[in-house]
Parts: sequence; structure tokens; C-alpha cells
Amino acid sequence: MWSRRWDGDPPRLGGNLEGRLSTGTEEIIMRGATTLGSLFTGLAVGTICGVIAWAAARLINRQAGTRKSDAH
Repeated sequence: MWSRRWDGDPPRLGGNLEGRLSTGTEEIIMRGATTLGSLFTGLAVGTICGVIAWAAARLINRQAGTRKSDAH
């Protein structure tokens, strides 16, 4: 997918690293950064969804407990 996406012109390092590393090394660094970014994004989204689900479950359980005590 990487080579298809960039069609022979993959992203390169810039700034003070421009041209200092081999093409292969740059590709490894860019792929590594992409992988870490994706993992962090997945972790953040999973954490947010988990917190929302946990809060919803607590709210539902609290309301269910209130209804049970009102019925007696």
C-alpha cells in the first residue's frame, strides 16, 4: 500500500535531516512514525470510547437501581 499510495515519490525528511540519510533509512523512519501515530490514535479513540461506555453503564445501572428501590 505504501508504494502504491506514493507512486514512486514517498515522503522525505526535511529540515536539518534533508539529504543526510539514505532513502531506505528515511522510509523506515517515516513508516515507523506512521505506525506509532496510528497506534496512538487507536489507543486514544479506544480510551475515549471505553470511558463513554463505562460512564453510560454506570448511569444505566444507577437508574435501574433507583427504579428497583422505588418499586418496593
